[in-house]
Amino acid sequence: MKRAATKRRVTRNCQGQQAIPADLDTTPASEPVAKKTQAKKAYRTQRADDWAHAQVGNPQPCFLCGSPALLRDPANGRACHMTCAKQDAIQKGEQW
Repeated sequence: MKRAATKRRVTRNCQGQQAIPADLDTTPASEPVAKKTQAKKAYRTQRADDWAHAQVGNPQPCFLCGSPALLRDPANGRACHMTCAKQDAIQKGEQW
């Protein structure tokens, strides 16, 4: 007995490593989509970079506002909030 040749239909959603047969209707891929360029990272000043690596200690009063602060000012080692230091620098006209 001869077996009738049957076309094996494989869908794109199949699992495993089955090959997609050539007789499946395939359309050629369109032009590749251009990748979006990554936005440039914001420049961080040396002062802000120092604060990114500031030491953390027990809560002590901030020397600028007086409320408890965990961070230590990298310049002098005193307890201070980064936001307080940033506002103080901006008020003095210094670059943050």
